[in-house]
Amino acid sequence: MMIVSSLNLIAHADDTMTDVTSSLVTNNQQIYGTGQTASTNPLGTITYPTLTNITANYAPDGKITRRTTVIQTTYNGTFGIGSKYRLKSAQTAVFTTSTVQAASGSSLITSGTPSSISLTDVTTKHSLTSSINTQNWYLGIYSQITTRSSYDRVAVAKIPTPVQYPLKPTIDDDPIKDNATTITGKGTFAGDTISSDASDATTKVGSDLTYTLDVGSSLKGKSSVEVTETGTTNDEPGTASASIKPAVDLKISSTNPDIQLAPDDVTELDSKTDAEIVSWLVKAAGVTAIDQTTNTSDDITFTSDKSDLATIIDELADDDTVTVPIYAVKDGVKSDPVDVVISKTAGSVSFSTVSGTMAFKTIAVPTTETLVPTTSNWDVAIKDTRKVGSAWSVYATASKMTSSSHDLAGDVVYVDGSDKQVMTNSSVLIGSGSRQTGSNTETVTSDWSNTKGIFLEAQPSVYAGSYQGKVNWTLQDTAAK
Repeated sequence: MMIVSSLNLIAHADDTMTDVTSSLVTNNQQIYGTGQTASTNPLGTITYPTLTNITANYAPDGKITRRTTVIQTTYNGTFGIGSKYRLKSAQTAVFTTSTVQAASGSSLITSGTPSSISLTDVTTKHSLTSSINTQNWYLGIYSQITTRSSYDRVAVAKIPTPVQYPLKPTIDDDPIKDNATTITGKGTFAGDTISSDASDATTKVGSDLTYTLDVGSSLKGKSSVEVTETGTTNDEPGTASASIKPAVDLKISSTNPDIQLAPDDVTELDSKTDAEIVSWLVKAAGVTAIDQTTNTSDDITFTSDKSDLATIIDELADDDTVTVPIYAVKDGVKSDPVDVVISKTAGSVSFSTVSGTMAFKTIAVPTTETLVPTTSNWDVAIKDTRKVGSAWSVYATASKMTSSSHDLAGDVVYVDGSDKQVMTNSSVLIGSGSRQTGSNTETVTSDWSNTKGIFLEAQPSVYAGSYQGKVNWTLQDTAAK
């Protein structure tokens, strides 16, 4: 039968006494030592007491181990040997078939030579003289009867074969950053060896039960690490594990990963280093990065593993593309890439400004042909992102000026000094040129004056009234015809 009691568990190596009652088995029998037999050491009909509580040190999980050095027992009930013999002495004890490991030293007999003894909560702490590293250890009564000098051993419970003490190391940090060069923690016994699956390095548990294991840079690229504590043959090696996380956890993104480079951009990048081009691309593509371990962008830089970028970009044909991977970098850790796709365009030319409603000055009906200027300056400008030297030309055509009842006696004309061209229903070259270095805008009307520009030419036969018309502007990406 099993002796059942409450179970109190501990998980560390110290002298705390732990209840091991449930691990022992009732074993009521006389134990004979060397040279002893039932005929040489007879006892009467034995009455066995009950072990009501057993505790031991170094007994995690309620099991006696090879490191156990102290066992405390509590007996209740009666120990008797019938009426044939009388007890001279009796002690509680821990013994084997060959030796008594620890006896109480205090006799259970209070007077005389009784044949039985009443026990009430008789508690004794037994300090063992050797490790329990074999089977056939017992708890019981070590006694001597009046008729012989030898001693008898009466077992009440048998100690199971002791187990190795389960070592239980710990690791201080979980997770451990992958740039850590040491693993620290606690061991179970001073002097034990600590190793890991990260490197061949070992260390010893110190007198304060702490350890520091130098693993160098071997945690890089690992997702977890396991340390092992190894002690004496009395111990079962134990392990502890921890996860590993990057010391830097970079997240990179782009709001505009597709970039079109006009000829101006290509020219600008042509003289830059790879690092400068990466910086330009980061800004143009809206590339950002954050260290998720700190939730900041502090100390993050950007790089690419593609080199000679200026040449690559310069040699792109129009509408061709090249992909440039951009990485965030911090403390030697590189993020996944964000791919910035660069396409090279031929650029374009377009109107950037065209005057809206314009008014000619009010005049009296002229007696001779008269040029009428506008009340405000014309403003016509173009934006040209094509390569330097690309030609452009601007043309304008005017509709007939009309009032509610008459057509204007006269025309809208373009005047350049002594040269005058009728624009009414006729396309007239207003300006032309080519893309200049260092500028991508051109104001076509910048040099217009009282002798150059668009005027209203009124004839003496004009009827008084308010006249309206339209000017249509045309921009061509070629030289003037």
